[in-house]
Amino acid sequence: MNEQEREAIVLRREHGESISNIAKALGLNYNTVKSFCRRQNISVQNEDAGVCENCGKALPPYQGGRRRRFCSDKCRYSFWSKREKSYQKEHICPTCGVTFKARSKRKYCSHGCYINDRFRGTRNE
Repeated sequence: MNEQEREAIVLRREHGESISNIAKALGLNYNTVKSFCRRQNISVQNEDAGVCENCGKALPPYQGGRRRRFCSDKCRYSFWSKREKSYQKEHICPTCGVTFKARSKRKYCSHGCYINDRFRGTRNE
């Protein structure tokens, strides 16, 4: 790696470009760029913290680990409770005939109905 490539890596990384994009643009190996950035302590400076997916408030700056998607637990609960309702569909239990709502391809309304149908064979038809 020559001096021009090193300078290009530093400049691109400080402007928020990913390591894989830098490696492709400069024709270098991904691990070479990654190791260089780690050894030189080059991190992303213009990292956008983002906004809450529920209310749109600005999120606190990124500190490492998993990126935040919500500004608070209240927003997270609200977002997922709204979203779950849109996925729920009505199903009819083949054992007892009860109509129930579920997100997945559930067949039975309860574990008891599953056991009755699977092992005892008592179906209400």
